[in-house]
Amino acid sequence: MSFIINSNGFQAQTASYLKHNFGRLNTSLARLGSGDRIVKVQDDSAAISVSKKISSAITRNKRVQEIAGNAIGFLKLQQGALQEIQKTIDRMSELKAMSVDETQNANDINNYNAEFHELQQHLRGVRDLKFNSTNVFVTEGRDIQMLSTEVGEQGDTQIDRVYISGNAGDKLTLNVDGSNFTFDIGTATEIQDDINASNLGDIFLAKNADDGNGFFELEARKYNNRYSLNTEYSVSGSAAASVNSATIQKSSIVHVNLSREGVFRTDTPGGGLVAENGSDLLDITKTLADYDVSDFINYTQNTSTAQADNGAEISRLMASNLVLESNFGNLRGAVSRLNDVDYAKETTAMAKWNILYKSSTSMLAQANTNPQLAMTLLA
Repeated sequence: MSFIINSNGFQAQTASYLKHNFGRLNTSLARLGSGDRIVKVQDDSAAISVSKKISSAITRNKRVQEIAGNAIGFLKLQQGALQEIQKTIDRMSELKAMSVDETQNANDINNYNAEFHELQQHLRGVRDLKFNSTNVFVTEGRDIQMLSTEVGEQGDTQIDRVYISGNAGDKLTLNVDGSNFTFDIGTATEIQDDINASNLGDIFLAKNADDGNGFFELEARKYNNRYSLNTEYSVSGSAAASVNSATIQKSSIVHVNLSREGVFRTDTPGGGLVAENGSDLLDITKTLADYDVSDFINYTQNTSTAQADNGAEISRLMASNLVLESNFGNLRGAVSRLNDVDYAKETTAMAKWNILYKSSTSMLAQANTNPQLAMTLLA
């Protein structure tokens, strides 16, 4: 053992320990003070990246829940209106039945028609009902979308970047959910055009072809309520032919849509409030005598169908909303595990680093006295 004064190796090493322990103690105090597990990027850079991605998904999820809630509100307004339409048609049908009673005189018939015309005006008012400036009902068709969004956490939109090379006569095969689709290998643009012109064009969109680098991109469309399909790529022909792919985008989406029921449709005889013979229940120029009892049966059936469709859409959206809420909770839990400090664990760590900090401070003081031992040799 050497006794030296100018260079104190013990002091330098102990000071390094002190600095390390002090830093870890500071980190524990910062975590406990902020509630965050990651107080500096270098604490866990990978976790920060993941948590930001999940936080973005949480934000989208919240907005989709709001959109679904608005859609349910729209449908419930529609539901109440359809119930009122049904009651009104029932009363009109009752007036029709009374109007064919031979014991009724002309004044009675006039009274029935007066009430009938008032009910027609009432139905016209219901027809024009709006939800935040959006018509609840339409006069043409039944499946017009009122609301559509493609953000959320149900289903995937996938884009594959496919790199191909080969000679004339070589073949590219796409195996999509077990079915093979084969194309001649030419330029990337030619393959892109061939795919879009084929039956695959309904479920994939080939785009962004780059002939110079030999790649094109394949984006999944919505197909049978799915946005991504299991796809494998292979080539056949010359030894020079090759293909590989990489997923460059895979974004979560949810699709919310609903129809503005066409109970007031005027485009199809037998649909909505237009009978098979063309009799429109809202035609104010007509009286009870212009309608048959069978017309009211037809109107009632169409209204009942509209109510069934409305109820089914409400059930679908409420079920989707439950899935979104469940997913929201799970996403929040995932972010919490990444970002939030575990106080039980961190207080234990703080106690450990506090003890080591104090111990290394004491040992540094001891190390600083070490050169004084050399003085004893000079006494």
